Amino acid sequence: MPPVLPEDPVAFVAQAEAATNAADVEWAMSIYAPSIKLETFGDGVRQVHEGAEAVRSAVTTLYDWLSASDGHIHKTLVAASGDALVNEWQGNLFNGRYKTYGAEFWYFDDTGHVVRNVLYQSLDPKPLLHPITGVRGIVGHPRVTLAYLAAWSRGRRRNRGRGRASYFDLKKSPRT
Repeated sequence: MPPVLPEDPVAFVAQAEAATNAADVEWAMSIYAPSIKLETFGDGVRQVHEGAEAVRSAVTTLYDWLSASDGHIHKTLVAASGDALVNEWQGNLFNGRYKTYGAEFWYFDDTGHVVRNVLYQSLDPKPLLHPITGVRGIVGHPRVTLAYLAAWSRGRRRNRGRGRASYFDLKKSPRT
């Protein structure tokens, strides 16, 4: 039998948002199949939880963390097709001092239960040239960060004079 998506994907995402903000572990567990696989990716960390017991523990931890950080998120449906539903989300932590962004992929079985939930998140992302971005990259992934910055710098040099300004293309006025 083919997978069964929720009749109203917008309402499903709204329920997921409400459950997350209310730390409603029971609602989350009610939509998951017993064989649920939850994967979370965030700021260099990947976690995989398989089976209802492991997922319940992971969801409880996520909800406890969001509550402890005075977090609130808003989810928006992006797409629903075949066996999957996708939403993006953004939110505030610690009374708005930090931002968080992400996307979730929900995969359904033929009974309408979620068999796989994949969550991507970024905590308090900064622009490429922000000092914190550099520290995060150099400390966490020095080789990858340096390779990316070298490629970015080459691209910046290639684009000079082509009408594409970059952060470092600021021209100093000549001294008189």
